[in-house]
Amino acid sequence: MGLNGWSALNQAHFYLATPAADGNLAVIELNYNPANPTPDELAVDPTLKKDQFEFIEFLNLSDERIDLTRLEFQQGVEFDFTSADVGILEPGQYGVLVADRAAFEIRYQADVLVIGEYEGNLDDGERLALRSAIDFEFDDANDWPHRADGKGATLELISPSWSPRYAYAWRSSSEYGGSPGAMGTGPGEWIPRRKIGQGEPRGSSPRRTTNRRSILVRVNGATCAGASPAARGLRSLRETTAWVSCLDPPYASK
Repeated sequence: MGLNGWSALNQAHFYLATPAADGNLAVIELNYNPANPTPDELAVDPTLKKDQFEFIEFLNLSDERIDLTRLEFQQGVEFDFTSADVGILEPGQYGVLVADRAAFEIRYQADVLVIGEYEGNLDDGERLALRSAIDFEFDDANDWPHRADGKGATLELISPSWSPRYAYAWRSSSEYGGSPGAMGTGPGEWIPRRKIGQGEPRGSSPRRTTNRRSILVRVNGATCAGASPAARGLRSLRETTAWVSCLDPPYASK
């Protein structure tokens, strides 16, 4: 207390933000089984292990700032959001939780918002659950994209408006190591007659159809349609599945 009986002014900063919850926050990319360190990366740090490159990417889906500090992992990795390096995501902003910040910066060398470092590792298929916000299980088998399983790609949500609970809502990234800090470009674009995610609430699943003639796809920038690979200007079904980012299983890109 000062000599005149008055105490010094206490200053506090309050950040008004909407709590992160289902509907305004999405996990859009997982690097659950990264590729091995490259020779260039090992030249920087010879002790690097591939698990150190893991990351979980979040996206603020809303037009408001959202507060991450009330989030809590119920299953998956361990992370205390109350002590996060970044506790707020701005509208449309991306942020990543990483296994090892130093390793992440060696591989990506990009200006990516890092929320913090988590403890533990992502398994090759497990449940990720954040209280009141996110709850889904991914896998590395069956209809799940295969190139994300240690082959240099990440697991990438095709559209932020799609539910992550469905294998066919995900694709393997076309970028080596994924695209933290941005949406991946994907090898192509699936354009059904009725676009999913426009006017639909989050949690809806992509419409599935067995009529391949009802699907429009964009391959290498050109929109085309047809039931056969030849109609798409491709030589084989194998080439079709290699370049189309999302067709109905069993045609989905792996």
